[in-house]
Amino acid sequence: MISFLLISLLLGGVAPVSQTAWMTPERFQLELGMTLAQAEAEIGRAGLVSKEGKEPGHRLVEVTEKRTITLAFEDDCLTSIRFELVDFLPEIRTAWKEIVFRMITAHGKPSRQTESPRTLVYDGGDPEIYVFASVEPKGEFGEQGLGFLVVRYVISR
Repeated sequence: MISFLLISLLLGGVAPVSQTAWMTPERFQLELGMTLAQAEAEIGRAGLVSKEGKEPGHRLVEVTEKRTITLAFEDDCLTSIRFELVDFLPEIRTAWKEIVFRMITAHGKPSRQTESPRTLVYDGGDPEIYVFASVEPKGEFGEQGLGFLVVRYVISR
């Protein structure tokens, strides 16, 4: 039995790690509409800490060096949850394919989808979901071989 497990590990028998499974509010027990105190408590239960963001009412959660979450609050109400992944272009292209599959599986056909720029939009529902990927080797990030993937959940207005 042990030799079978060892051979499986050596031959790549381990399931691939998802780059996008963490990009859902449920993963962190977050819900749009919750208060700052409630969101901070859930982030703390996940073993993370938030800090003041660049914009007023924003809290930034650094999950890893490549993964962040931005929480936007208006009048002590969580109105937006934005998941951000920064990585090398090939990894972002792979993550794009994965998130498109995940979104279509979970939410059905998007109301809009484009390839250039890569966007996926679910509007008209609650929450609204916006997905964007930068995968071109141009611009400040792209020239360095980096890209990013953003998944944003927003309260419908």
